[in-house]
Amino acid sequence: MYKQTILVLILFLVTSKTHAQRVALVLSGGGAKGLAHAGVIQALEENNIPIDYVIGTSMGSVVGGHYVAGYSAKQISELAQSQKMQNWIDGIMEKQYQVNNIDKVPDPSWLSLKIDLDSIARPTLDMNMDNDFTLNIHLAEQFAEASRIAESNFDSLFVPFRSTASNIFEETPVTIDSGNLYEAVRASMSIPFIYRPVRIDGKLLLDGGIYDNFPVDIAKAAFKPDVIIGVNVGDKVAAEYPYDTDERQMAESVVFLLLNKADPRELSDKDIFLDVDVSEYGALAFDMAKEIYQLGYETALAQMSEIKTKIERRVDQDEITLKRKEFNSRKQKITFDTITIDGFNPKKSQYISKSFDKTRPLDFEAIQKGYFNLISDDYFANLFPSYTLGDKNSFELRGNNDPKLRSRIGGSITTRHISYFFLELNLKRLSGIMEDYSLQAYLGRFYTSLALRTNFKLRGQRQWSLQAESILNQWDYLSASDYLLKGNQLAPLKRNDLKIGMRLNTVLNRNFSLNYNAAFIANTDKVHNEQNPLSVDFDNFDLAGIRTGFGLYHNGLNDPEFPTRGSRLTVNLDYFYALSTLRYGQQQSTDLEETLEWSRVKVRGDKYWQLTNRLSWGAKAEMVLSNQPTMGTALTTSINLPAFYPHQVSRTLYLRNFRGRNYLAIGTVGSLSLYKNLSFRLEGYAFQSFDYLEDTPELTFQTNSFDSKFTASSSLVLKTIIGPVSFQANYYEGEIDNWGLLLRVGYLLFNKQSLE
Repeated sequence: MYKQTILVLILFLVTSKTHAQRVALVLSGGGAKGLAHAGVIQALEENNIPIDYVIGTSMGSVVGGHYVAGYSAKQISELAQSQKMQNWIDGIMEKQYQVNNIDKVPDPSWLSLKIDLDSIARPTLDMNMDNDFTLNIHLAEQFAEASRIAESNFDSLFVPFRSTASNIFEETPVTIDSGNLYEAVRASMSIPFIYRPVRIDGKLLLDGGIYDNFPVDIAKAAFKPDVIIGVNVGDKVAAEYPYDTDERQMAESVVFLLLNKADPRELSDKDIFLDVDVSEYGALAFDMAKEIYQLGYETALAQMSEIKTKIERRVDQDEITLKRKEFNSRKQKITFDTITIDGFNPKKSQYISKSFDKTRPLDFEAIQKGYFNLISDDYFANLFPSYTLGDKNSFELRGNNDPKLRSRIGGSITTRHISYFFLELNLKRLSGIMEDYSLQAYLGRFYTSLALRTNFKLRGQRQWSLQAESILNQWDYLSASDYLLKGNQLAPLKRNDLKIGMRLNTVLNRNFSLNYNAAFIANTDKVHNEQNPLSVDFDNFDLAGIRTGFGLYHNGLNDPEFPTRGSRLTVNLDYFYALSTLRYGQQQSTDLEETLEWSRVKVRGDKYWQLTNRLSWGAKAEMVLSNQPTMGTALTTSINLPAFYPHQVSRTLYLRNFRGRNYLAIGTVGSLSLYKNLSFRLEGYAFQSFDYLEDTPELTFQTNSFDSKFTASSSLVLKTIIGPVSFQANYYEGEIDNWGLLLRVGYLLFNKQSLE
C-alpha cells in the first residue's frame, strides 16, 4: 500500500509538470530570412508542439504578429510567396489603386536631398531607401480585426505576444505589450535607412534588432515560460573569423550593421535553439520566400526529436485549428466613422480629407483608394496611416505640414557623347491648394535643357490642376560627332526649341485625365547648307507661333523607360499657327518667310502582360494624322515633321526614315528576367508613312506606297538604386548608320520638344 501511494504521487507530480509546461517561441530578426519562421511554426503545429507565447523582433515580429492575429503558418507562407506581398515590399500599388498623374514628370535622378527650411537650408539625405507607403496601409489592414478583438491587450490575441523596438535616443530596447498591433509590428521592422521609424507614445522607434535581435530575455521577463524555443535566422555572435565567406557576407553585413547579433548563450539547457542556415540567401531576398520557408520547416523537423524530449506536453493540431477558427470567427469587417488628420491645420486637413469619398462606407477598400490617391503626390509620402478602434473607429493620418524643399541629383552616363548631368530644385507647400514649384537643369554636351514649372492642384469631388511651364531645349548634334557627318546624309546640326505654356487638367477617374493646353513656341534649327555640306555656312530656320489643343492621358506603366507591366494611352488633338523664316547661309540668297497653320491628331498606346513570373510581353502602336505644310527646304521640313521614337536612344538621332506627316507604327516588346534585377529585353517595330516629301522646287507631299521600315533593339538591363544600367544594340533600317551600340548608367530621359 505504501509503495502504491508513492507511485501514484510520482505519477501525479510528473503529470502535473507536463500539463503545466508552458512554451515560448522567440523569433529573431533577419529581413527576408525571417520567412523561415513560418516554416518552423508549421513543423511545430504538425507535431503537436504547443506555442503558448510569441516574442518577435523585426521580421520575427512580422511573422509572429500574423500568427497571433489568427493566420496559420500556411497562410503566412502563401502571403509571403504571393506577388501581392512582393508588390507591397517594392512599393507597387495594385492596379485598382493606381492613380493617373499627368502632373508627374519622370526624371533621371539618382538621389534626393531634403533641405530643411528651418535650419538655414541644411540638406539631409532621405532616411528611407524604400517606399513604405504601400506596405504600411496593407499591414494596417492585415492586423486591424485582430487588434479590435484584443482591445489593445496583446495577451488577448490568439496567443499572447510581445514585439520589440529600439529607442535610439535613449539607447534602450522597448518591449511593446499593448496598443495597436499594426504599429507594434511596423515599429519592430523599421530597419535604419530602409523603412521610416514609427512614433509610439510620442517616441520614434526603430527596428527591435538594434538592441535585441534575439529577445530571449524579454520572453523570460514577460512570460516566465518553462521552455523557450529560440529561432535564429540572422547573424549570431561569430565564434571565429569567417575567412572563406567574408567577402560574400560583407555587403549584407554592412546593410544590417546596426542590428544586434543573436547570442544563443542566453538559452538554458532546458531550452531549444533552432539555428536556420539561410546564409545563402540575402536579407532582402523576398523573392525566395518559398525556399526560405522550406529551410525553416526542415530545420525544425531535423531537431524534432530534441524538441519532443524537452517538451512533453502536446496540443492536438485539430485543437489548434479549432481555437484559431473560434478566434477568427470574432473578426468583423471594419468601417471607420471618422478620418483624423494629425500634424496639419484645419484648412490643410480639409484638403487632405477631400481625397476620401465619404458618401460611401469607409471600409479599407474605400480608405485605400483615398490614401493612394493622396500619396500619388510625393508631398504626402511621409503620411503614416494608422487607426484607433473602439465604439467609434477612426482612421488616422499623421504627418507634418512643413514646406517640402528637395534637391534631386542624377543624370545619364553613356559611351556616346550624349551624357548629361541632372539637377532639380523642387518646393511644395500646402495651403488651401497644393502648390508645386520646380526648376530642372540638364547639362550635357549633346543635350542641355532648362525647365521651370509651377503647378496648382485643387481637390474636390473632381481634382483640377493648373500648370504653367517654360522649357528651353538645346540639341547639339554637332557635338554628337560619333554619329553625324558620316556619308552624304544631310542632318540638323543644332536645334533650340522654346515652349512657354499653360495646361488645365481634370481627372476623369483613376485611370484617365483630360487637359486643355495653350503655349507659345519658338524654334531655331541650324542646318547644313544643302549645296555644300562641308561649308562653314549654315542655314538657319526659325519657327515661332502658338499651339493649342486637348489631350486625353493615361499612364499606368511601372517604369518610364523599360516597362514590363501596365498600360499607357495618350490622345492629342493640336492646332498650330506659326511664322517661319529661312535665312540662308549664303549671303546672296534671300530670306524666305511663310505663315503656316496646321492641325494634328496623335494617338499612342502601350500594353504589357505578365505571362509568367519571369516573362512579360508588350505591344505598342502610334499613329499621327496631320495636314502639316512644307517649311522652307526639304531638310527643314523633314526635321520638323512628327517623328516616331521607339526608345529614348532614338531621340539622340536624326532618323529620316522614321518621320512623316501621317504615319502608323506598331511593335512588340518581350522582357525575360534572368536573375533578380537583371533582364533581357527584345523589341521590334514597323513604321509606315502614308505620304512622302517630293524634293522638287515646289516641295509637295505625295501619297506613299507600302514601304515599311523596320527597327529593332535588344538590351541587357540591370535595375539598380540609381536607375538602370543597360547595354543596347539598336538597328534602324535604311539609315546610313543603321547599327548602334550603347552602354549607359541611369535613365536617358529628355524634356519634350516644343512641337511634340
